Amino acid sequence: MGLAPNATNITVRQVLEKLDGEFAATAKAVENGEFALWVGLNCPGFCGDVFYLI
Repeated sequence: MGLAPNATNITVRQVLEKLDGEFAATAKAVENGEFALWVGLNCPGFCGDVFYLI
């Protein structure tokens, strides 16, 4: 068994497979509006850029 993919080398197919598999409950909660994403401010060096995402 190889190493799990990381954010720099995971493919779109692998992400979709995870959303249909081990993260299906989380994906369903996001779809139903039951999940909140928190963008914290504990991000030294690029905190100013975070506000452009919102």
